[in-house]
Amino acid sequence: MRIGADGRRQWRARAAALALALATGPGAGCAVEAGVHIELLLPDDPALSPVGDPLQLAEISLIATVPGEPPQRFTQRVTDGSHDVGLGRLPVGSGLRLAVELRAASQRLIGYGRAVAPVDVQADEDVTIPIVMRRPFAYVTGSAGLDAFDAAVEPGLPYAARLALPAPPRATAPTTAGDTLVAVSESALFLVSTATHAPEDVAPVPLQAGARAVAVTPDDDYAIVGHGGADGGISIVRLDDVRGETGSANFVPLGDVTAVAAARSRTPSGAPVAWALVGGAEPGAACAGAPASPRIVAVAVDNPSEPLVMIEPGEPVTDFAAHPTADAIAYVTPCNAASQVRAVAPWSDPGRVLDMQSVRGAVAVAVDDTRIWSLGVQPSTGGRGAFLVIGSVTFDGRDAAVLELPAAEERALSDDFSDEGQFAEVRMTADGLVPLDLAVFPGADHVGVLYRGYYHGDAQLLDVGLATVTVIPEMDLDAWEYLLVDASTGALVQRTRTRCDLRYDPDAFLDRWSCTQAPGQNVVTGEGYAPLQLAVLNGFR
Repeated sequence: MRIGADGRRQWRARAAALALALATGPGAGCAVEAGVHIELLLPDDPALSPVGDPLQLAEISLIATVPGEPPQRFTQRVTDGSHDVGLGRLPVGSGLRLAVELRAASQRLIGYGRAVAPVDVQADEDVTIPIVMRRPFAYVTGSAGLDAFDAAVEPGLPYAARLALPAPPRATAPTTAGDTLVAVSESALFLVSTATHAPEDVAPVPLQAGARAVAVTPDDDYAIVGHGGADGGISIVRLDDVRGETGSANFVPLGDVTAVAAARSRTPSGAPVAWALVGGAEPGAACAGAPASPRIVAVAVDNPSEPLVMIEPGEPVTDFAAHPTADAIAYVTPCNAASQVRAVAPWSDPGRVLDMQSVRGAVAVAVDDTRIWSLGVQPSTGGRGAFLVIGSVTFDGRDAAVLELPAAEERALSDDFSDEGQFAEVRMTADGLVPLDLAVFPGADHVGVLYRGYYHGDAQLLDVGLATVTVIPEMDLDAWEYLLVDASTGALVQRTRTRCDLRYDPDAFLDRWSCTQAPGQNVVTGEGYAPLQLAVLNGFR
């Protein structure tokens, strides 16, 4: 490791390029080498740095993707004190997409970064590419600040912090580079540095009221803000103008926008594409009253008044997501018997369904480079409480999987006992769950989940002579939680309750109760809140 002149910690990884032999097969081309130098830029703060305490970097991988080819991975163990790591050979060519993973000895992902633009590697020249490296943080809105959950730390260590922001954010979205988090409140857009977890020193951009969703274009040039309500639409904000203190929002009326996404250009001008779900249904809302004619609309950011594509599913839609290259759009139709997650090709035939996966109770969807992910729920049945399910499938319909999470459980504790060793506790499995949001972490090792649960406990009675005494009252509990889920096993890696509402009949022998924690469950500090939205640094949603 080396300390640069500006004080930033920098790792330097090397890879050599080989001519077209790697891309076209043995014997093709000649073995002429060039140098590709990856400069990894890390935060000063060890609490935010992927190589800061208590994290221990053990392995570094470079992932190179040649257009039309499977990704190639170059991995090297890291020894103490080293700062130059040889990673192997890269194919010569144009349009390579590069990403870097940092992992601990346990294989936990502790850092990730990617090059924003494709890289051209020539056989006779050196290339230096700076990549911003960050820990895989999840950000949850809904409180007076912004809750940040660190997925890099090992189980059992503290992982939550609340960031102070200029206004309570309703939604956030990271830039592709990972250096900035774009946040929107009800009526303003502001920038947060991921190197410091503090607001950037630029003025907030005023927005039309009703802001509720945000996305960043893959080139990091624009933020797309979604506004709800009958007078809603999208605002297009150029991020360089925000940093130059000349930021303004170009508002485009579309109607009640409930979700937004952004994709690379498919227009002659080269401008990125903004996507919006207009008239989407709310998660958990009754299908009988859900909007029946939603639209998924695409516009070019340089000419938003003329829609490029309009998809009309013809039934309620709760969520949608765009593939990073905009080759496909995925959306959820929860009000049919199958709760289908559908993928369509928006640029060739918007009405033709490419792929479907049925996930019980699915209401939220996310898309990474290769898979469609969805979040649903299995109702309580047969004595087992309700539990969440995570579905995933490739865009061509192969390798479908459904992951069952553990049954949700909450607990209430009697406050009537004060002596050590005395307590009364009620354990309740979920009668119902409402999935709220999900996001996929870089590397697809983990999935982040938001949900609301409904729990009920029956009264406990005791016969005393000729009378029956209610010892434990009937109670109902509502809880909101964030989960970090192992994407291969469904195990809960982190579990944080953001709010708990407990209601009970006080006319009982034990008449004072409060929410308590289940094993492995954390609670947020300060006032509880209902989470609104989840975003993952360098992740997908």
